Amino acid sequence: MSFELRLDELYNSIHAEDNVAKLVLPVPTIDVTTTNTYWPNVKDFLKVINRPPKHFIDFLSEQLGTEVTQKSASLSKGLILIGKQKKQKVVPLIGKYMKEFVVCKFCNSYKSKLNKDDKIRKYIFNCKTCNSSYSV
Repeated sequence: MSFELRLDELYNSIHAEDNVAKLVLPVPTIDVTTTNTYWPNVKDFLKVINRPPKHFIDFLSEQLGTEVTQKSASLSKGLILIGKQKKQKVVPLIGKYMKEFVVCKFCNSYKSKLNKDDKIRKYIFNCKTCNSSYSV
């Protein structure tokens, strides 16, 4: 293979990586009141990342050490985080959740799915890009 052909292949692969779709998350609207914290647009966030609400709510509750409840059954009115939680404390948890449960650790793709396996009582992460699967 000639040098020019190899160079062309290299340039093509670089340009192919530039065209990779990126995940655009909605900016979290977090309202802090005197007693509780509200996250009204959490449904939009969960829709973009394609994750079950219960899993995300359990994650937030565990990380914040407080109760997190839905304002309505369909999440249309958002989440209630019991107690005053600063936005600076909640926003980094979104990144942590994304890294652990949305982005594939092998190919860094966000095109993935999370399924509950009742036999082992864990969630199984399935990447649609590289077809890897592992428990989380």
